[in-house]
Amino acid sequence: MASTGARADWTYGYVSDVEYTSEFFRELAPGLLSFAALLKGVPAPSQDQPFTYMELGCGQGLSASVLAATNPLARFYANDFNPTHVLNARALARDAGIDNLTFLEKSFAELAELDLPDFDYITLHGVYSWVSEENRALIVDFIRRKLRSGGIVYVSYNCLPGWTAVAPLRRLMVEYSDHLSGATPDRISKAVEFAAKLEQAGAKYFEANAVVPSRLDQIRKLNPQYLAHEYFNRDWALLYHSDVVADMAKAKLSFVGSADMVEQFDEFMVPPMARTIVADIVEPALRETVKDFINNQQFRRDVFTRGTGRMSGAVKAEGWNARRVALIRRRDDCVLKVKVPVGEADLSENLYAPILDSLAHGPRTIGELMARREVKGLDTKLVLNVIGIMISLGYVSPALPETDEGERRARSDAFNSAVLARTLKGSNIPCLASPVLGTGIEADILDHLFLAALKNEESNLEDFAWKGLCQRNERLVKNGKALVSPEENLAELRSRVESFRVNRLPILKQLGIA
Repeated sequence: MASTGARADWTYGYVSDVEYTSEFFRELAPGLLSFAALLKGVPAPSQDQPFTYMELGCGQGLSASVLAATNPLARFYANDFNPTHVLNARALARDAGIDNLTFLEKSFAELAELDLPDFDYITLHGVYSWVSEENRALIVDFIRRKLRSGGIVYVSYNCLPGWTAVAPLRRLMVEYSDHLSGATPDRISKAVEFAAKLEQAGAKYFEANAVVPSRLDQIRKLNPQYLAHEYFNRDWALLYHSDVVADMAKAKLSFVGSADMVEQFDEFMVPPMARTIVADIVEPALRETVKDFINNQQFRRDVFTRGTGRMSGAVKAEGWNARRVALIRRRDDCVLKVKVPVGEADLSENLYAPILDSLAHGPRTIGELMARREVKGLDTKLVLNVIGIMISLGYVSPALPETDEGERRARSDAFNSAVLARTLKGSNIPCLASPVLGTGIEADILDHLFLAALKNEESNLEDFAWKGLCQRNERLVKNGKALVSPEENLAELRSRVESFRVNRLPILKQLGIA
């Protein structure tokens, strides 16, 4: 229903009566963004020196809190205009003892009036497509005024042509919801089910657009809390990459590449028959747009920078040699046959295995990896490309220098303790902070419960976890079936504790979390 009265004064059509989910977005990490830029030969801010960071549209503030906890040398700011989001974000930061993070509750127009520092990083995830054209202009103007030379901007957005077929489905659900009364989640659920009934009744739109029925099936499984912010805002823009490049040019920004680094490599993104076509396109924005058509791209994670001065070969090599990377999943789980946009890629004959084998023993600098017998003498750029791809696959992450790791560990431990305490009270915070990485990693409820048991020096992890699940009124699921009895749950928990000790705990220890 249309917003009226006082509510309309501040929401600008954005859903405000349903809180956004608490999520961590790894693309917001300074180390990952710097790696994406450096991979293109573009200088990036260093994390081993003080830097400033602003997240626009921070939601519940989880990403900002994780990054502030793991980067104590930096100063973080995070803004969201929803007072409930900011209240929740400040509470988590307070409980975690984070003192280098300021949460702001401002509209983009109000943000322009504040006396803020210049920033090395400005990030927006899930914002740019979901605000009005006026607010997008305010965002660009903020970046123009507040980003330092050499600074990095990350912006994600829904893009064309991938949304072309599904956009009418979204419009249908929004229009149906607007004509209902009641709470927003209920209206959303009814609108989704209405669309499903229309499909079942044989509406030709669903027949003529083959991707829509499967997308609708996915939507039906999603939490209305997420759908409210993803689909049901008044402003919902679908953008071509070239549109965003033109917007960012007004802030003196140049496109660097994708934060999803596999998208920087045409061999994974462009079918062989189309590579000549793409290679012949000189203009970068057009080239990316053509690739979006090749892949029917729906969502982009773009990295921009103000100033693209190229590094000399010597400076580049010296800078890379000192940078660390770390394995973030068990070595045996890093499969070397992976799905990519062009199909399946077989990575087993390349450098992936020896690099993964080395990282299985702990974080390594690029220089240390380059000294390995299997790697020594090879082109540095080739090795960096391999690491960039493994970062995209979720096998590896940029890591911070060992210097100052003690302080980072103390700050990260405080954050993780606050998260574990909240888990025991029923919260769902899907990550933990790593002082080794300078960012967070995904962690589920059982990770939290098992770690809380270890922290409390409990001798029986499964009993502790079972009590935690009972307090949350939750049960385990096995083979798609919920386990009902205590005996079934405890038996499954014993199995999962063993798996946790063997497969998960060693990685958490390497990353400074356990």
